[in-house]
Amino acid sequence: MFRFTLVFLALFMLSGCFYGTVYKNSDRLALNQLEEYVELTDDQQAWFLKEFGQLQVMHQSRYLPIYQGWLNVLKNSWKDMDEQQLYELSMQVNAHWYELIVGLKPVSVEFLMSLDNSQKKQFIDSIKEKMQLRQNDVERQTRTLTRFEDILGSLNKKQKDMISKHIDQGSFYQELRVLNNQNRLTAIESLLVQRQLGEADIEKLGRYVVNHPRNWPEHRIEQRERRIRTQIKFMLSLRETLSKNQKEELNQYFAELSDLLAVLKNTKI
Repeated sequence: MFRFTLVFLALFMLSGCFYGTVYKNSDRLALNQLEEYVELTDDQQAWFLKEFGQLQVMHQSRYLPIYQGWLNVLKNSWKDMDEQQLYELSMQVNAHWYELIVGLKPVSVEFLMSLDNSQKKQFIDSIKEKMQLRQNDVERQTRTLTRFEDILGSLNKKQKDMISKHIDQGSFYQELRVLNNQNRLTAIESLLVQRQLGEADIEKLGRYVVNHPRNWPEHRIEQRERRIRTQIKFMLSLRETLSKNQKEELNQYFAELSDLLAVLKNTKI
């Protein structure tokens, strides 16, 4: 559910005629973000821009219409959707996320293997540093409250308390996610330091990068199920507390997202 919210929140951060310009130049923006983790050579930059451009064309034609369909469901039905309907929508978004990542597996592995030893170390160290920063519980609460306020406007004390309580109750799942990601990163690092990777090692590297649920143990799948259900129950409880102004803010939020997607779909890349 939160991944679904964040997909649209990321888009919502763009505003006015800036929409199309940012989408058209998102290859450069993505490259700038990547170079916050690792400094690339000119050849690596050119390769990244080419691969990203191909992905963007596919994303615009194939996925933006899907996002519009999901958005229409929420825009028209958010006041009345029940737990099961939200769960099914959430699972559609999750399935899309992993479809997207699986499609990126070959180029992701190729990119990682193209790095020299110093770049690999810089990349892994940067990821570890970012992960450490995001583990701060106070900052996590602040980020979450800010996201809700961006969508709903001002929150009252009851709503802030509900959100804080939900974050606290979800800390167990957050700790599990952090641990799983740390284990993944350790496994990726151990593969990247090898002088040469065989076919089986390359496949293993791709599996760690994608992290698809079909490769998870049963208990992790059950944990994800409980986490998603808990998040949806919380969202439904929060919905019951919305004021008239907050409902109007949310309707406006969905309307602006719809306008944004229309601009992005028609942007000439």
